[in-house]
Amino acid sequence: MQWWHAAKFGMFVHWGLYSVIGQHEWAMEKEGIPIPQYQLLAKHFTPKPNAARDWAKLARRAGQKYMVMTTKHHEGFCLFDTKLTDYCAPRQACGRDLVKEYVEAARAEGQPGGVAEAARGLDDQQGTAVVQIGDQQRFDVEQRGPLGGEAEGEVVAGDGEQFAAGQSIA
Repeated sequence: MQWWHAAKFGMFVHWGLYSVIGQHEWAMEKEGIPIPQYQLLAKHFTPKPNAARDWAKLARRAGQKYMVMTTKHHEGFCLFDTKLTDYCAPRQACGRDLVKEYVEAARAEGQPGGVAEAARGLDDQQGTAVVQIGDQQRFDVEQRGPLGGEAEGEVVAGDGEQFAAGQSIA
C-alpha cells in the first residue's frame, strides 16, 4: 500500500456495457433500464482491438504511476473469462478477455496494473468473487489469471478498499 500512496497519480478506467449507450457505470440503476433490456447490450459490446494498449501508452506519456480497471461493476457483466457466468465479454459479442488484454498492455508500458470489481452482480451470484481478502471484499484470484496478485505493485480494489499485491488474501 505504501507505494500506492506514494504514486498518487494514476488512471482508473470504468468500462463496460454502459459504454455502448454512452452512459456511466450506474446507468442501469440510475436511468431505470430494465435488466433484460440492459443485458442485450452484451450483444453490442465489441470494443476496438488494442484499446487497452492505447490507454497504457497515454498513462505512461502523462506520467501516471499505475492503472486500475473495473473488471465487473454492479450490473454483473464481467470483462474477464469466468466459470461463474456466461454474462462475460469472452462469451458474448466481444469474444475476448478484456482484463487479460488490459494487464498485458499495462505491463508492456511499465505500468503497474490493477483491477477493481463490485462485490455484487445483478442477482448477487453473477461473477461474484469467492476468495476473502481480509474480511472486506471477495475476490476470485483463480478467475483473474493474468493478474493473480503476484506482480509487485499491482493493486486489487473493490468498492472503496485497495489491497496491494502480496497482502494476505486468506
